[in-house]
Amino acid sequence: MGISTKQCYGGTSYVAACSSSSCTAYGKTLRMNIITDTISESRLRSLLARFGPVNAFMSDLNQFYLFYGWYRNPSDQLTTYRYLQRGGSGSSLSLSTLYQSPFPKIGQAIFFTEPPTDCTSSSIPQFGCKCTSTNNPTGCFCPTTPEELLNIQKSQCSCIADDQRPSCQTCTGAASDATDCTCPTTYAGVTGNLPSRCPCVQGDQRPSCSVQKCTSSQKPPQGCICSGSYQPTGCTCPQVGVDTQGLSTSTCPCIMNDVRSQCEPTKCTSLDLPPQSCLCTGDFNPDGCFCPDDVRDMQYFSLLECGCIPGDLREECKGDEPYNECKNITVSTSVTLCPCLKTGDPRSACKEAGKDASGQTRVVLSVIAAAVVLPMLALFC
Repeated sequence: MGISTKQCYGGTSYVAACSSSSCTAYGKTLRMNIITDTISESRLRSLLARFGPVNAFMSDLNQFYLFYGWYRNPSDQLTTYRYLQRGGSGSSLSLSTLYQSPFPKIGQAIFFTEPPTDCTSSSIPQFGCKCTSTNNPTGCFCPTTPEELLNIQKSQCSCIADDQRPSCQTCTGAASDATDCTCPTTYAGVTGNLPSRCPCVQGDQRPSCSVQKCTSSQKPPQGCICSGSYQPTGCTCPQVGVDTQGLSTSTCPCIMNDVRSQCEPTKCTSLDLPPQSCLCTGDFNPDGCFCPDDVRDMQYFSLLECGCIPGDLREECKGDEPYNECKNITVSTSVTLCPCLKTGDPRSACKEAGKDASGQTRVVLSVIAAAVVLPMLALFC
């Protein structure tokens, strides 16, 4: 393959000089370049003059032309371009010319270039040069092998695979790390490195990188918890009900003990418990629902499941004594007889957000029964 001597073509006989015991590869040092930005007519001529043939995709014609030269037509003084074209799959190449005004749009140009020569000074020659350890002016072409990159700053030439420069080694947190070592991008990798050396990343477990409430419209690398003031794209919704204040339900759906008015529990309408829970009814009482605030629904639940509320119609709750006691609640007042107040309840069991009179969580009767009955049975064994 490649260029052969004149005696190897153009005749009908095949001479011995044409044979070879091994293939000869030509142009193996050439580099292929592709340009996809604006390619004007004048730029096409510059590429032809500098690099030779240019394979151009003619966007308006939806096909490739292999341009290899141009000339000025004597009759009309129009610039005419010479190109090769293949009509279709399996067809042969044909020579043709193009002269058109305005010039057709070129969407892509492919051409081959000789590798740049090494830089020999602090300035770049007309056609560029390759950075070396001793001469690497701004704008020089970076080498492509680890050996050639030695002693060239990382800021000048980015790290590549198997790069041997200390600044391209992964930071481990050891004292021997280069001051500009490459920080890992995973939370497991940054462990052992100080945040001052390697910034926080998503899921970072280092103390100073723990996820906090968002403090600006920009999400930090480790993420942040959406707040009423800031909800950058990708922030994490709060898991505590009191922290949802100020957030729309479109940003963060309702959760258990949610303080937003639109997230107040309503009567259960199915056996599926919604995220913010719901109020148990006679028809629907999924595990985890809140005891009803409607005395008519209370009749379906035992005192073990739901404590008394004012106006309760159940026999156990009709006496006056529980309600007299509920008027002056102390830390020793029974939560079963007197449900938690919405605010100011001194009992420790009522400190948890959401445990007001309409928010007692229904106790699963079977669990309580087991706790009471099983020890009693043990007395008779």
